[in-house]
Amino acid sequence: MSLLESLRVSLKPSGTLVLAVVLPWCPHVEKGTEKVPPTETLSMGDATCRGKATFEASLEALVQKVLVPCGFEVVSVSRVPYLSQGDQVQRYYVLSDSIIVCKLK
Repeated sequence: MSLLESLRVSLKPSGTLVLAVVLPWCPHVEKGTEKVPPTETLSMGDATCRGKATFEASLEALVQKVLVPCGFEVVSVSRVPYLSQGDQVQRYYVLSDSIIVCKLK
C-alpha cells in the first residue's frame, strides 16, 4: 500500500502507471531460504491463493478493493504468462501475470 500511495503521489495528473502483478495474489518475501509474510498487506479478502481464488477473482479484488480506493482508474488489463523459478519438483512454473494500465481518478 505504501508503494501504491507513493506512486499515486508522484504520478503527474496526465501520467500513466503500468503494473505487473502475478495473480492469484499470494504475497510472501523470500528471506534466505525462508518465505515470510510481508510487513504490509493488501485488503483482498479471500481473493488470494490461500483462499483458492481464480485469476479473475483476484484481479477483480485488486481493482475494486485496492487500486480504485487508492485513487486509480484502470484503463486496460492484459493476462500474460509469467515464468517463475522452479524447485526440487519442477524446473520452472508458469503463472499468470496481469499487466494493468492505470491513470489517476
